[in-house]
Amino acid sequence: MYVSSCSKSDDEVEEIGNDTNKSVVVKDDGTTSNGSIFSAIDDKNFYLDYVKYTVEEGHLAVTGYDKVGFKGTANIVSSITYKANTYEVLVIKENAFYQCPGLSSVTIGDKVTIIGDYAFYYTPLTSVSIPNSVKTIGEYAFAGDHHMTSLQIDNGLKEIKTFAFSGCWNLTSLEIPKSVTNIGFKAFAGCTGLKTISVAKENTNYDSREDCNAIIISNTNYLLLGCDNTTIPNSVTTIGKYAFSGSTGLASIAIPNSVTCIDEYAFSNCSELKSIVIPNSVTSIGKCAFYGCKAMNNVYSRVVDPVQVQLGNDVFAEQKDTLFVPEGTAEAYEKSGWSQYFKIITDGVMVVNTDTANQILGTWYGIDENTSERINIFIMTFTSNGRGTYSEYKAKAKNNWQIETQSADMTWTLQNGTLNATVTKDGKAVTRKGDLLKLNGNTLTVKRYLDEGDTDVMTLTRASGAQEVATIITNMANEKQGGGGGGGQTQDNYFSYSETANVQGAGEITVKGEAWFDNGKCSKIQYSFIMPSKAAAKVVKDSFDAEAEEWGGVYYDGDKTVTLTEPQDEIEDYATLSKESVCRMIESIVHEFVYAIQGGGGAK
Repeated sequence: MYVSSCSKSDDEVEEIGNDTNKSVVVKDDGTTSNGSIFSAIDDKNFYLDYVKYTVEEGHLAVTGYDKVGFKGTANIVSSITYKANTYEVLVIKENAFYQCPGLSSVTIGDKVTIIGDYAFYYTPLTSVSIPNSVKTIGEYAFAGDHHMTSLQIDNGLKEIKTFAFSGCWNLTSLEIPKSVTNIGFKAFAGCTGLKTISVAKENTNYDSREDCNAIIISNTNYLLLGCDNTTIPNSVTTIGKYAFSGSTGLASIAIPNSVTCIDEYAFSNCSELKSIVIPNSVTSIGKCAFYGCKAMNNVYSRVVDPVQVQLGNDVFAEQKDTLFVPEGTAEAYEKSGWSQYFKIITDGVMVVNTDTANQILGTWYGIDENTSERINIFIMTFTSNGRGTYSEYKAKAKNNWQIETQSADMTWTLQNGTLNATVTKDGKAVTRKGDLLKLNGNTLTVKRYLDEGDTDVMTLTRASGAQEVATIITNMANEKQGGGGGGGQTQDNYFSYSETANVQGAGEITVKGEAWFDNGKCSKIQYSFIMPSKAAAKVVKDSFDAEAEEWGGVYYDGDKTVTLTEPQDEIEDYATLSKESVCRMIESIVHEFVYAIQGGGGAK
């Protein structure tokens, strides 16, 4: 029977629970050596501070709690002397605190070796510290503890069973000690708030090699768990089932050429993942691997022989816009099951090989910004020793288009088609990353990884040297300085931007975007395709089938130009944008048009 039915306040529980490794003696009169509240149930069961203990074979197990009197901290002691026998508390049994609504914290005694299945399932715990005595954490033991923000696991733990911490989505960091030998399936599934993951270097079963922010099974190179900040090492062969599933902050990730298998649901429901590059090494993509990646439209595959890739069901949940594939392989992709997932399959992606680094040696420039307010051109010079220079040329309208320059030393590496360039300025090193997508003569198309997880596609142009680029920006600045006549009326109310795609067999196709403004608001936008031949017109038509129908078909009639004007209702949507935003949007769309044309040349 109960000695007391009143409940302790949180302050009282905190005071008693400061020493988690204490022993308690229950006296004959029901009082305790430390003032804990004791209530007998029967010969084998009793409550101590409203936590239920059961005498088992030579030890005590925590088997539940007083659903009337318990609230606050569960203080699980190391040992209890009861009826003249001293018992160590070795086990927290299955379902002990299952969906306990009043559990705010727990202290686990240093004799506990097993935390049972569902022991703390779906409780409001905010933090947990696992002492080194614990060897096993059971299935779903802490699953659904959405409020948990802190988890400390002491060295000594051997096994974390299936779904043990699944759904703890506010957990931000995870450290696996050297003692862990087994991590069960989806043990941390749904921990979508994780930003850092590490494994003790002394662990012989799992690792986080190269500070990759992931858990890798060491002997199989199987990536078990990743997070928003993971960098996949170039030794991983399999991206495991559900490894990144639900990582809603994952906007971009590079898959190295060591990966042969992207397993089931590996990137499912990564809602911010915008695009992916599949390396040539991949031979298997499992069921629903990219299911629910709603932001993803374009996929780049370097796989030369798509027939050899085993595709599971629903690899992509809904049809994506475009799959870019290596030159000459589009038909093979169409016939091998990829077409069910993409509206367009087009040639053009680089096949990376040992000579790729030599092919990009020299000077390249990209126009990062060209608006009525500013020009920004960057130059990258690659030399064969992994070094080079990075320069920026800038000019602004408010400075009367005077050109400013900055240069810095650069080091670079190219691995599996991913370029890493590190620029050191003012003693600080900044690394930028990009995937090489297409090398076509003197143009290099790169998918850039920008700040805050954003990406874009940029076309670089080969130059003879920095002097050539200096001349280009000088001419651009002079044109803006003198352009427009009439007191700069045209410059204030008009913007244009163009790029040229060089397509084998079709010649140079120029894409020009123009915008007109009335009192600072966009009033008209149009895009022009300037084509030198019928072959060029076919390339444009094949690149934009849907749009071509709307334009009445792409043709070649001597004027060599097709113009697309934005519908008025869309122009009205742009009225809320600043002039600079509209100009940047036009640049971006021209970039996309040029890349699509370069990828679509002769593809269909």
